[in-house]
Amino acid sequence: MDGAQGFGDVVAAFYQLVDRMEAWRSGSEGDMPYPVNLNAHARFVRNSQATLSPAYAPAGSSQHTCYFEYLSYSHGDLTDTYLAFNREFYAPAHGLGWKKWGGLPNWGKYLDSVPGIDEYVHSLLTAKTGAGPNRLEQFLAVRDRIDPDGATFTNEYLRGFFTGQATPRQALRGAPGANYPAMPAAPPRRAFPLANVEHATPTAPMRAEGMELYHDLAAGAAFLLNEHGEVNLLALEHDPSTGMLHYVPATPSQHMGFEEILDRVARFHSPHAAV
Repeated sequence: MDGAQGFGDVVAAFYQLVDRMEAWRSGSEGDMPYPVNLNAHARFVRNSQATLSPAYAPAGSSQHTCYFEYLSYSHGDLTDTYLAFNREFYAPAHGLGWKKWGGLPNWGKYLDSVPGIDEYVHSLLTAKTGAGPNRLEQFLAVRDRIDPDGATFTNEYLRGFFTGQATPRQALRGAPGANYPAMPAAPPRRAFPLANVEHATPTAPMRAEGMELYHDLAAGAAFLLNEHGEVNLLALEHDPSTGMLHYVPATPSQHMGFEEILDRVARFHSPHAAV
């Protein structure tokens, strides 16, 4: 967004997306369901001097950037539809998607379904704006100095953007099968005296046997850092009539069952536990 035309471009880009989504939903593209099953978001930021930032602008610039985000999440049911929508949305017949506006991707998003994505991003990163090195050259000079083998600041996804040549990448998949046990219909609970944790706060944990237990009474939550380095969230209820705290596991664990999580909470309420 630069100058008075900036907001007009944002409005046009937003409806470019909304119109394509509506075309799919209404059936003009073959009676397809929405390929996006979460909100479309718009966020506004000023600019950044980070060389790879999608919001990059030289220092002192008044340029602003609008980020658009449209999301699809499923256990694989919508993957093919989502990829087909992307291919259609970025087609020349429909304005090339955000390429029309010179947009850069959010680096954390999967964009292999965008035709010519590697060459397109590379061309923007290597565009010359003066006598000095371009943005990509500036970044690679720093990377090569502190990470000469590219082990940290390069991966198969970024390599195509850095070289401008498409690289083989893993195909987009649905959500992997969970390794967690299913939550029972009635999760187990245990109660301990509130007096045991009166002095504990979210930043002052109780400690026992190499583990830590954090309490946030105001939020009704407790956080167990177990011996595996895993954080287990528990719902926390205070019963003023009995002075008891009730713990209920709220998230599963990859290493133990729900009763085992509560067994570890019980250790913090033993006489030997430290606060």
